[in-house]
Amino acid sequence: MPIFSIRSEDGLQRRSRIQVNKGTKKLNAPTLILPINNHLLKIPSYTKILKKFPNIVVKIYDPNQQIPEFLKSTPIICNNTYNYYDTSGRPHSFFQKNRKQQLNPNYLYIAKKNCPSGFFNLEFHDQIYNGFKKELLEELKYIYEKEGHIDTGDLKYGIFYEYYQYKIKDQTKQLIEILNTELIKNSIKILELSGLFDNLMFFKDIIDSILELKSKLAPDIIISVSGKIPIYLFPFLAYIGIDLIDCSHQIYMGFKEKYITDDDIHSLEEIKLLENINCSCTACLEILDLINETKNQEPNLPIQNILGQIKNVNILFAVHNVFLSINKMKHVRAHMKKETLRFLVEKTAMNSTFIISSLRYLDTMNPNPIVTMQKLYKKSQLLCSTNLSYNNPEVLKFQERVKNRCYPQSDVLMAILLPCSMGKPYSKSRSHRKFLKIIRKTSGDLYQRISQAIVTSPLGLVPRYIEDIYPAAHYDISVTGKWDYEEIRVTGLCIRDWLEKFDKDIPIIAYLYGGYRDSLESVENEFSNRIIITEDLEEFETILRKEMGNIRSRLADKKDEYNKEKISNTLSLEEREIITKMDFQFGQDSGRKIIGNAARLLQMRNPHLKEIYGYESYGKTYLGRLDNRSGQIKLSFEGGKRIFKANNHYIKLNTNDIMGSTLFQPALEYANEELCSGDEVLIIGAEDNYIGIGKMVVNGITANKLRSGAILKIRKKII
Repeated sequence: MPIFSIRSEDGLQRRSRIQVNKGTKKLNAPTLILPINNHLLKIPSYTKILKKFPNIVVKIYDPNQQIPEFLKSTPIICNNTYNYYDTSGRPHSFFQKNRKQQLNPNYLYIAKKNCPSGFFNLEFHDQIYNGFKKELLEELKYIYEKEGHIDTGDLKYGIFYEYYQYKIKDQTKQLIEILNTELIKNSIKILELSGLFDNLMFFKDIIDSILELKSKLAPDIIISVSGKIPIYLFPFLAYIGIDLIDCSHQIYMGFKEKYITDDDIHSLEEIKLLENINCSCTACLEILDLINETKNQEPNLPIQNILGQIKNVNILFAVHNVFLSINKMKHVRAHMKKETLRFLVEKTAMNSTFIISSLRYLDTMNPNPIVTMQKLYKKSQLLCSTNLSYNNPEVLKFQERVKNRCYPQSDVLMAILLPCSMGKPYSKSRSHRKFLKIIRKTSGDLYQRISQAIVTSPLGLVPRYIEDIYPAAHYDISVTGKWDYEEIRVTGLCIRDWLEKFDKDIPIIAYLYGGYRDSLESVENEFSNRIIITEDLEEFETILRKEMGNIRSRLADKKDEYNKEKISNTLSLEEREIITKMDFQFGQDSGRKIIGNAARLLQMRNPHLKEIYGYESYGKTYLGRLDNRSGQIKLSFEGGKRIFKANNHYIKLNTNDIMGSTLFQPALEYANEELCSGDEVLIIGAEDNYIGIGKMVVNGITANKLRSGAILKIRKKII
């Protein structure tokens, strides 16, 4: 049974499930680790938290620790501590395999070796961890030789690695050398990184280390972090794919009489107003009751003095800190479920220069590791609240797909650029209804041969036929009418990439003003096309009427050629929409393949859904369904068959037999690394034959590296 199973991914972030044994709870990750010992279990309010919030992992430091009955089904991490001296100086092995005591199947055992930081240097650190690697391998080989394999179901182990505050990259390189040993690589279940986030000044080294570890490790290894981790960092840690966060530091701060809020830490002396205690947890309510009682007796006594007189105030602070941590993590998981975690991270970044710097560093990487794995088809709103949103991976992926997959049809006679609107999709807004009325009136029967695109920030440019897909129909940004330099630069580049796809003799008419116009003018000189820009709607109509007259005259001069062209290019508006959406989703040429001789979009009873039908001489064929809430097309088996071999949107299996509704890793031969969680993909059998279609659970990179777990949900398969 896999201990850790990934349920969905979105960039680096992942929602997953942890179940150490069949008898233990299934926990939703990311989540928190709470330590227990005899002292903490004697605190009633702490045990109450452990009972009230079951979605947590418990950590113990003594394998003989007595576990309360209500925690018996909770996953437990047993973190054994050993000093830096060699095996002969230790009382027993890492996993107690040579002891009479039986391993607990509900435990995850952490192999840990402390390296004293008081006289730390890199050479000494190397020596200690090389010895650690040697000892660990000896024990694993002993188990392997004795039992025939490592994953016995009893031995579920991980590695603890402690970082120090300089040469972080060198330490990560050393850790990867330990983990890349075949015996360890194939059997490790959890990796605990301690101290990596203790000094946030080294943000580049921290981010590089996380990315390097994720690229080298199997994706189904649980990644846990511990050390001095502030609560405001929780959303960012989930965003970069951390699964477990140890709350020991928050408890320690409480016992040191430190009161933690969402964005700060207060000592007793700093709590001068009742408003500073703005939490409604049981610990804070008890503190407020005690303060009010004392205030009634001594009204002039300062708050900090009253707190100093409260017995066990440090315990109450510790309980509050844990309660706040749990609520913050619940908030993070809620945003992950709504697929809006990036917005929460950007919002939290306003309190942390580390998060701002890290996001900018991540977003401007080339190639960008998050963009490749970024989920694109969503139904949530994309809120662009700061300039960090300009390089949001969802925005970058949309721009990349428009650039590489969306092309105007070969029979286009004119290109029109329009400004965006507050209402989405644009065509339903008041301004765009006016634009469409003018364009239809002036173009007449040539309307479908007019290319329309909407200029906007931060997406850059949106072709009309994909205005209702994510994120074009879901983004929102504050509008002041003033564009900054970065908006103009990025939007200008998107306009340039779009206009380069038109022939030189195609006129470009732009009804743009303000920042929209500035963006076009920043790249206008790079084209030989005739570009006409206006800010007046009546003038826009006049220009269109004149240009369409010129086009009709030119076509009349080539009447025979025009008639042949008209017969061979009979694509309807619906067919053009299907082609553009299919190319955007599955890759170029997919749209032409699927429509065949003719195709139509038919509205279903559900107002959000449309069915795609192909029409041939032998009748009509159901090809798929378009969901207007996200813009994603779900193909039928026949629809997938039509685009088979037309693109690389597929996974290849090592078998032709697919049973059930879920495809697991052992059946996978190869998955295209451009695939993302939630993507519709073709299933190719062992003989390169098309056998079905499904929806990716994980992205393509993860699928290829998984040791076990679900890859894809099968929707349609060959009978």
